[in-house]
Amino acid sequence: MKKMIKFIIACAVTVALALPAAANAEDLPRFVNIATNPQGSIYYVFGGTFAKVISNNTPIKARVQASSGSSAYIPAVSRGKIELGVNNTNDARLAYQGKQPFVSSPNIRVLTVVCPLVVGMMVRDKSDIKTMEDLRGKRVAAEFPAQIAVRKNIESMLAANGLSYDDVKKVPVENLIQGVQALMEGRVDATAIAIFAGKAKEANSTIPGGVRFLSIDGSPEGAERMAESFPGTYPVTVEANAPGTVGIKEESTVQAYDVFLIGSTHLSEKAGYTIVKALAENPGEVQKGHGMLSSFNKEIMAKPNVTIPYHDGAIKFYKEEGLWDKEMDKVQQ
Repeated sequence: MKKMIKFIIACAVTVALALPAAANAEDLPRFVNIATNPQGSIYYVFGGTFAKVISNNTPIKARVQASSGSSAYIPAVSRGKIELGVNNTNDARLAYQGKQPFVSSPNIRVLTVVCPLVVGMMVRDKSDIKTMEDLRGKRVAAEFPAQIAVRKNIESMLAANGLSYDDVKKVPVENLIQGVQALMEGRVDATAIAIFAGKAKEANSTIPGGVRFLSIDGSPEGAERMAESFPGTYPVTVEANAPGTVGIKEESTVQAYDVFLIGSTHLSEKAGYTIVKALAENPGEVQKGHGMLSSFNKEIMAKPNVTIPYHDGAIKFYKEEGLWDKEMDKVQQ
């Protein structure tokens, strides 16, 4: 009988100790995966940076989970199969709305804006194309079935200047790399690429005379046309010969759109809050991850031009920090 009583007491203590742990685990997972594009991509580097900051500053251990691309992993984030993901504003928007080529992913949420991707229309420097208007009738990379965002980059930059793909000769390519390769081989006259990209530097060193980025219409009207074509985009001015760039021959206006760290409604409010707080309070650790992250700070984490809703845990943190106002409430609605 004494042994039986001791056994019952031991079981009761075990259950009592387990209950708080289970409840805590539900709110704050021990591990999270951060889905990214393949190893070697910018998003993979970003994911590794976030994993390190989260692991070093919270009870959560994070790790990168590379994938073939955002169309593969965004639905998994939406279903709660993967906790976090690194994506751009366009892919997130299309997935959230269930538009091709994405599977409908209505449960994805923004945790934080990370940084802008800065993109421009690149041509051969020795070509007679000096302005966006000069692209009329020229051969421009098109389609991009493997990277829909690049097609939207070009469509929206053309739109900023009152042009469309109907005004140019479309040359189908598979992805961004093929578009630049076609420019290097003389099969297209223009294509789009991030102004800090290594492939842009390769093109500049390979093409006789190098490359040049065209300036787009950055007026309020041009910005409105661009954002209507590609929601979440905005014009930015880059100084001539800006560090890390090639082909910026003079002060130019190019396109920017934001990268997000996303989660889903399956991620608890406490987990979302904890992750966002860790990133906000350790901007220096984030900035060390990559040159493109040098602008990361608490002030950019909540922005009104996002294309999907924010996570409840992120909203809680931003309200505490005074980064959330009535305008953001309207954005969330």
